[in-house]
Amino acid sequence: MAKIRIRRGIESKLPLLDEGEFGFTTDTKKLYIGTSSGNQLLINTSDVSGDMFKGIYDTNNDGKVDWAEKVDWSGIQNKPSTYPPSTHDHNTVYIQKSLSSVSDFNNALTEGEMSIGSSTSLANAPYTGSIYGKLRIYVNDGGTHNNLSNWIWQYFDDTSGKQYFRNKTNSSAWSAWVRLDASAFASASHNHDTSYLTKGGVTWNNLKGV
Repeated sequence: MAKIRIRRGIESKLPLLDEGEFGFTTDTKKLYIGTSSGNQLLINTSDVSGDMFKGIYDTNNDGKVDWAEKVDWSGIQNKPSTYPPSTHDHNTVYIQKSLSSVSDFNNALTEGEMSIGSSTSLANAPYTGSIYGKLRIYVNDGGTHNNLSNWIWQYFDDTSGKQYFRNKTNSSAWSAWVRLDASAFASASHNHDTSYLTKGGVTWNNLKGV
C-alpha cells in the first residue's frame, strides 16, 4: 500500500514550504502548512486537549477562541437580568445631598447639602426671621468637623437669590456671615457733580470750593 508522507524534520531546520505543502517538526510535534504569506501553524500537539486545536481555534494566538471573541451580546446564554451593586458607601466619596435639616447652623458640621425651611429665626443663621434655601457644608477631609483639627466652610443660598458664606478653622470661632451675591455690592446712590471737579472748564469758584 502506498503511503503519503509529508516533509519532516526538526523545527529549527523547517524550510519555507510550498503553498499547500505540509511540514511536521519531529522534535516539537507541530504541523505546518505552506501559504502565500509563509508557513502557517496548524496543530501544536502540546496544546491538544480533546478535539480543540489551538492552531485552528486561536489563530491569532491570544489565548482566546476566535469565535468567542466575536460573539454578539444577544448570543450569550444565561445572562443575569439585573446587576445589583455590591454593598458600598458613597458618604465618604461624594457630597451627601439629603442631610437632615438643623435648627442651629452651628450643628451643620458634616459635609453635604441640606434644605433649610423655617418660618421663624434659626440659631446662627445668616439673618433673623423666616429663612428658606439650601445649605452646603464642606470639610477639608470630607467628613465631619471635629472642632479640633479640621476646617469647615458653610455656603447658604436662600430662595430670594442671596448667597452667604462663613468658615471655621480647627477650634476657633465661626467667622461672621458674608454676603456673596452681586446685589450685596451695589453702589449707594450718590452724586459726583457736587463732590468732584467737573470735566469741563474750572472756574474760580471751583478752586475756592464755592
